[in-house]
Amino acid sequence: MPEIDSGARFRKWVTVLVGIAAATAGVLAFAEAEANRQKEHGLVESARDAQQIFVRLGANTQLLQFSGNATREALAVTLQGAARVRSSKPGQPRAFAIAVAQADKQASDRLLAVVKQMGAVPAHTSGLDPRTADAVRSSVASAKALLAKQNAAAEAADRWATRQEHTIFALGLVAIAVALAGLAGLMGVGRPGRIAAATGSIALVFAIVWSAVTFLT
Repeated sequence: MPEIDSGARFRKWVTVLVGIAAATAGVLAFAEAEANRQKEHGLVESARDAQQIFVRLGANTQLLQFSGNATREALAVTLQGAARVRSSKPGQPRAFAIAVAQADKQASDRLLAVVKQMGAVPAHTSGLDPRTADAVRSSVASAKALLAKQNAAAEAADRWATRQEHTIFALGLVAIAVALAGLAGLMGVGRPGRIAAATGSIALVFAIVWSAVTFLT
């Protein structure tokens, strides 16, 4: 009777081990698929944000370059007039230089006003599609916000990739546990069978704990 009870308990142990391993494998397979989906989603979001940053900087850089060059040329007109006054001699030449400098200052002011008007994107742009108009209106601050979003998406993709790798490792441990449970069933009651069943149980518990820690941290 003790041998029969021992054999029954051993078979029950192996049966429970296989059942828990099968359920764990199903949960881990779902977790691995979800981790892969989240990883791909993060990679797509990161790539899309990077593309938007490139488009915004490219569209905005042309406008900023035009405004900077035009402003520099407009200011150069004023500086030339001031330099002409400083280099002129007292008397009629200086009076003429001052008059020319004042005219240059007025011309420079008009040029700056034109540059400001030409460098500004109107609120309603009938000739541009909404995405292009939004890209042209973008600023460095908006690009920084997109960069932070892109970094967050890349970090999320990396985090889910790590979880996927850990889940695959846990699935391997579950497979080992099932193999050891089958080996224990073949060996039957005895020291080798119990060692195989105990080792499989340890591998299964480690796989469950490993997966829980992976997804909870």
